[in-house]
Amino acid sequence: IIISGDNQGSLYIGDHATSHGRTKHIHIQSFFIREHVNKKEVILEYVNTKDQLADILTKCTKRIVFTRLMNQLIY
Repeated sequence: IIISGDNQGSLYIGDHATSHGRTKHIHIQSFFIREHVNKKEVILEYVNTKDQLADILTKCTKRIVFTRLMNQLIY
């Protein structure tokens, strides 16, 4: 499974054993993801923010951005 994300910090936490006060609240989730990354069941992949297809489902986007992303989904 490939998980594409545009937040480099979250991708780093999911891929590396990082632990400090600011990441304490996501400790369990990061272990879950890290376990699957180590087993090679999940691949974390960076995608540029302007190419994040999930944004059309989670954010209010301009018509031109929405159209461009929809065309990427279709083709």
